[in-house]
Amino acid sequence: MRRMRPILLIEDEANDAMLVRESLAQLNLLNDVVTVTSADAAKSFVKRDLPALVISDIYLAGHDTGIDFLNWLRDQLPPLGSVPVIMMSVSTDEIHHMRASSLRALLFLTKPINQDVLLDQLRGLGLFVTHIPQGEQGALMVEYRTH
Repeated sequence: MRRMRPILLIEDEANDAMLVRESLAQLNLLNDVVTVTSADAAKSFVKRDLPALVISDIYLAGHDTGIDFLNWLRDQLPPLGSVPVIMMSVSTDEIHHMRASSLRALLFLTKPINQDVLLDQLRGLGLFVTHIPQGEQGALMVEYRTH
């Protein structure tokens, strides 16, 4: 069995991170969810462990924003530069949506995130959300092709 890639959550607000993690947990994902609180920490993480998916807040404490991270990520060679990214924010500012779209973010979600919407969006994005029978409900694994 091949190794499951983690899901990287970039969120500096503890309550928001907890809500997203709880939503992902309710989806019964098999992927580990790793949370970092800054763009710098996210860069360090993805250089050593290629994630299946990145979910990033737009607004992050510190110098770099989620958009800065996404811009840096897209400048990297594949497979790193092609990692799927979902951006999220409490803001509904269209400028952020357009910028994230121009950097090939798969989706822009407004917080708080609804787990049903998140699952539907993951499936609709062509990410390979695989149902793995496990117990009564089964489990899901998010993966993507690196070529």
